Amino acid sequence: MMEEETGYIILDVRTAQEYREKHIPGAINIANESIGTEDISELPDKDQLILVYCRSGNRSKQASEKLVKLGYTNIIEIGGINVGPVKQSPAISDKITEQGTTTGYNKAIKKKTGGLKYVCYQC
Repeated sequence: MMEEETGYIILDVRTAQEYREKHIPGAINIANESIGTEDISELPDKDQLILVYCRSGNRSKQASEKLVKLGYTNIIEIGGINVGPVKQSPAISDKITEQGTTTGYNKAIKKKTGGLKYVCYQC
């Protein structure tokens, strides 16, 4: 999918320390805990494709749901980068620095709920 899309944002919702240790190159870091009810200046376009990930999939799901409530319309929750071993999506796993895997909700953008799409490379 990442090879087909352009103009997307990869959003890492882990803590700043986790982000410094390992992250997908080009990802921006906004901790799940900091996403609330206010607009997010780093994400001004609510219709832009945003791929959301964390360590295990829990925070990315929470953050994705919060983003949809804030009015974002094109959110894809890609799960965690440290759950494994599982099948990896080459497009995403090639972008992960150090050792990590991609899992979570990953059924190739088939399920869409509001502005939130779930994807599952493990399924």
